[in-house]
Amino acid sequence: EMYRVTGVQTCALPISAGPEALNTLCRARFRIINDRRFQNLSLDETTGVVHFMVVIRLARGGSKKRPFYHINVADARMPRDGRFIERLGFFNPVARGQEEALRLDLERVEYWMSKGAQPTDRVKKILKDVKKAQA
Repeated sequence: EMYRVTGVQTCALPISAGPEALNTLCRARFRIINDRRFQNLSLDETTGVVHFMVVIRLARGGSKKRPFYHINVADARMPRDGRFIERLGFFNPVARGQEEALRLDLERVEYWMSKGAQPTDRVKKILKDVKKAQA
């Protein structure tokens, strides 16, 4: 098995593999059958590589009624608050006074997006607001 992260996570299959090989791989290796977390699977038929989408999303922290979110790069198959590849910053929607509401490493966000990572809708809105504030 070979795994690497370059916008997508990959694992090698024979070049002659077709869509049926993807099905077999999914059932045997990743145990996925009709799971919405795995809707981002695709098979590149020319190279025989299975691709898994990498996303930039919010992971919830904080206590009840006091949300706090980390902005993470994660494999799309992982749970919301589960394993992640890199932490890019945080978002505190209930920040008051002098508290820092948002910290984000824009350089790393641009790097990951250039590698193919897809931001969620909420992260897109946060990025738009940050860029608007900088202008």
